[in-house]
Amino acid sequence: MEYCRYYNKQGEEISRQCAYELYKDIEYRTVKKTIIGNFLISTVWLKFDHSYNNDILIFETMVFEIDDKNNIENGYAYDEKRHSTLEECEIEHEIMVKKWKERPLNKNLKIVVNYECDKEDGVYVSLEKLKLFLQSSFKCIKNISIDGVE
Repeated sequence: MEYCRYYNKQGEEISRQCAYELYKDIEYRTVKKTIIGNFLISTVWLKFDHSYNNDILIFETMVFEIDDKNNIENGYAYDEKRHSTLEECEIEHEIMVKKWKERPLNKNLKIVVNYECDKEDGVYVSLEKLKLFLQSSFKCIKNISIDGVE
């Protein structure tokens, strides 16, 4: 019994075998790619319906951080949206490109952590671990300072 329904890029239902053959062709499954700074906006055909209701979602646009050689850095999707039709995904790709071109770059992100504690309870160590995690996970974060911690 098939649990997945497979579709080609035109939205026509196809067999699983046909979908997998089409998916092998990277040019077929790639709809659009745009690089903005150190981010890749990628829109692809998914081969099977990814919806949980009556909509058919067979395309996806995702934003990834990339390195100097345009390889995806950490696999984390900074933004994503799924689409039903080829026409819709092409339009939504351009909307995502516009959104990421307009987002503020090199702005300071301020994370405020409110806490009450004794100096011995390890809050400084926890904040240092948070700082290391953020820097190692997101290459776009260049500088992190921790104010108010001795």
